Amino acid sequence: MMRFFVPGKGPIVITIIGGLVAMLGGLMALLIGVDSGEMVSMAGMGVGMFAIFPFILALGLAGAVEDKAGAKAALFGVGAAAALPLMIAVSFGMTGQDNGVGSAIGGGVCCSAPMFLGMLIPAILYGFQAPAAMKEAARQQRADAMAALLDEEGEVNLDHFASQHGADPRAIRDAAEALRDRSDGAVMLDPAGKLLFKRSAFNERKARLASLIKLRGRLRITDAASELRVSEEKVRELVHALVQEDAFDGYADWEAGVLSSRDARNLGAAARCESCGGRMGLAGKGLLKCDRCGAEIYL
Repeated sequence: MMRFFVPGKGPIVITIIGGLVAMLGGLMALLIGVDSGEMVSMAGMGVGMFAIFPFILALGLAGAVEDKAGAKAALFGVGAAAALPLMIAVSFGMTGQDNGVGSAIGGGVCCSAPMFLGMLIPAILYGFQAPAAMKEAARQQRADAMAALLDEEGEVNLDHFASQHGADPRAIRDAAEALRDRSDGAVMLDPAGKLLFKRSAFNERKARLASLIKLRGRLRITDAASELRVSEEKVRELVHALVQEDAFDGYADWEAGVLSSRDARNLGAAARCESCGGRMGLAGKGLLKCDRCGAEIYL
């Protein structure tokens, strides 16, 4: 979590340089104050102008070049906080110049207010952006971890992944969707089965399903889902993929939850449904569909 608020190398270098300049400026202001004999006024004004002011500018520049919203908010927030010692230093300096306390404080406020607002406003804006940016960064990080696991094992069980990483299952689902969306079709997601796998693993399951139906002749969809370790919705997708490749000509009774291997090429439009006895009518190229229960025969 803290890494989202830690600046990058460039902003850190700028901040360090600003700090060194502030130290040298503060030392110079003290020497001027001692030499002039007006320690409070000259040193106070000098510290404000030569030390705190350039440090605030350095923080603003570091915040401008930083990429992470959380780190930007932190840098600008520190810059806004530094406006308070700037106001105090300038007020002390003006007090020693025959100004009343009220005038000195007013002068300090006038000098520090632009710096304060200039830092506070972006700190607030980036502070509001930080949670969403952190969430997206965490999402992509989990997606990268899933991608590495996919390369090793070919598939990822989302529940197991969530328990291993101590994350909310919904966040893991979001990360899986992010990986699927950026994979250009190489990664597939089975939301119901809570499984993420490569396209090659999908093809392997598709071939195995065709083999199971052919060998057994009749296969319950629940059994197919169990053996293939996917959801029943994904079994339907596998069947449709087989149909598109002309690798399955059989009977799919989605209502009864059964897949059957049979020679359907000799069936005509007058065929009857094996499940309910309803009339099988043409519902598309190579497809007969029961007008009563919706069972399908792929020709």
